Amino acid sequence: MTTAAAVLGGLALPSTDPRHAQDAHRRRPDLSSHSQAARKSPAPGTVTLTADQYAYLISLIHVHPAPSSPFIARSQSSPSRTPAAPIPSQARVLLDQFPHVEPDILLAIARHTLDPLELYKLDEHYRSSANTPPPADLSHPLSASTTVTTREFITRYYPSFSALVSPLSTYFRILLALASAAPAPSTPSSPASPHSPSSPPSSSHTPSTPGRADVLAIATASTQYLARLVALSEEHHWAVILPYHIAFHRARIEEMKRGDYSGWARVDVELLVRLIEEREREADERDAHARRRSRSR
Repeated sequence: MTTAAAVLGGLALPSTDPRHAQDAHRRRPDLSSHSQAARKSPAPGTVTLTADQYAYLISLIHVHPAPSSPFIARSQSSPSRTPAAPIPSQARVLLDQFPHVEPDILLAIARHTLDPLELYKLDEHYRSSANTPPPADLSHPLSASTTVTTREFITRYYPSFSALVSPLSTYFRILLALASAAPAPSTPSSPASPHSPSSPPSSSHTPSTPGRADVLAIATASTQYLARLVALSEEHHWAVILPYHIAFHRARIEEMKRGDYSGWARVDVELLVRLIEEREREADERDAHARRRSRSR
């Protein structure tokens, strides 16, 4: 997955025109009189973003498709060039709406590569600088010291239903904001001739990112899913609901990459029944183990 650091590392925002470079050199103030001690070098691997660079990054979401896109060879431009067009106002609105979300997370959501286990990063109280351990898969807990076990993961990041619904709602809001900010497809200035072959309208929207036509689909399906998730949480244990969402969400990722958001409105009855049966089986095994221990005393 392409991270924001990798994308920004290939962007050189200054103009490539040598005349502009000379003018900028003449206007640049002399910093030799400043104390060397006052200069702080960023830590290795750190990417420092200005407000314009941040907004410019978000504006690229609808210009550059995901690396797996078959159009990448045609649409990828030289990383050393900066578009002459100003930063879109839609990008600034998006940044104002979600100031607590990091650029790489926004890119992952736009490209549908964010794993549902990482939804906690959309919480307003989350800070990546706190060296938060990466989450462990619910079905395959990792044993390395830098990760957390399944029980620790649930307790720390998703201890209750509200701990999931809050970042999940933000996730859907970001999808809606990205779709709303996408450029509208261009329409022909005059009606096509009945004898001329019809051609689809051109658009900078790619199938891997939300577009204007997806706004209603995302709003409808996400609302239905959240309402259904609330109803399921009132009927079933949290140990069933959380794995259900993780598996259900992962199944929707590939659909969203194809521009299909209708899957959020469906119910995976087979998955839900399987998780309920697994929980009942685990409960029976715990009860049997407890009875054996009580007899041995």
